[in-house]
Amino acid sequence: MKAETLQRKLPKLEDYNGNMVEVPSWIWGGVIHVSTEHDVYTGDYYGEFGQGYPTINQKLEDWAEKHGMFWEWYNPGSIALYKW
Repeated sequence: MKAETLQRKLPKLEDYNGNMVEVPSWIWGGVIHVSTEHDVYTGDYYGEFGQGYPTINQKLEDWAEKHGMFWEWYNPGSIALYKW
């Protein structure tokens, strides 16, 4: 499936105000990237808001697995989607 098609199918997540919003994402080099620095919890590289280690939103993890893919940290501010 093309990156553009997958990007449109990303699940909506709840922002910090309780609203369902689209995941802040872009395509770079044919790879979908998602920001972890917006008003929606997509991931936490430094573990500041949970377990003390890097985490990715479980809804995004489940969605990626359903599509035979996985998320990897690209840098502390974004995650990228790759095929197994």
